[in-house]
Amino acid sequence: MARGPNPEREAAERLLHALKPSGALSCEQARILIPALVEAEFAGEDVDASPVFAPVLRAIDHCPDCAELYAQLAADMEALLGDAETAAALEPTPLKPPTFFTPTRASEHIVVRVLQGVARQFDLSLATARLLPAAGTLSGGRQINLFTDHLSEVSGAPLVSVSLQVENDAAALLVAVREAEATTRWEVRTMVADQMHTATTDDHGIARFAPIALAALDALVVRCVELLPE
Repeated sequence: MARGPNPEREAAERLLHALKPSGALSCEQARILIPALVEAEFAGEDVDASPVFAPVLRAIDHCPDCAELYAQLAADMEALLGDAETAAALEPTPLKPPTFFTPTRASEHIVVRVLQGVARQFDLSLATARLLPAAGTLSGGRQINLFTDHLSEVSGAPLVSVSLQVENDAAALLVAVREAEATTRWEVRTMVADQMHTATTDDHGIARFAPIALAALDALVVRCVELLPE
């Protein structure tokens, strides 16, 4: 029986193409894509034969941390599927197992993925090259908004904004995560080209990264993880 469109596979394919056309992934890039691999595998896809997931599988083979994450997510998914199958046996109508790793929002330019866990966390993948204006208009002193929206998919619906403050051929990347009457701090990780940067939001809910070379902004991955009180 033919399957319908698989947004998880399509999002992974777009992100792989944007992040590393050569097919070689860094550990951080692989860890972002491993949930897509797990979901595709449990959906019945032949991931071993798929060129989309070949770079992720190579990373798992060569990185113990990636292999550990894959094993943990696979075990979690198996437990979820087992629970759903038990519930389905007790219900008069079959239940579809919950999907925790599918992008909750996906378009040609943006993919939002909400990750499960004790702390709230989400990924935002931007096809930055398509969101930036033409190179000739990237004059110094400009602020360019790449994304602004309330993430209703995340508990508390935080307002998330990603923008650039351009100065000559470099820019400061600003990631803001704000909630009404909340003082939550977030750890923000950004993947620009093959480099990972980490910062914590300040009292105004803003994490700042500078300088960022504009030439490296073909794609941008932002991961935000809520910092829980100790």
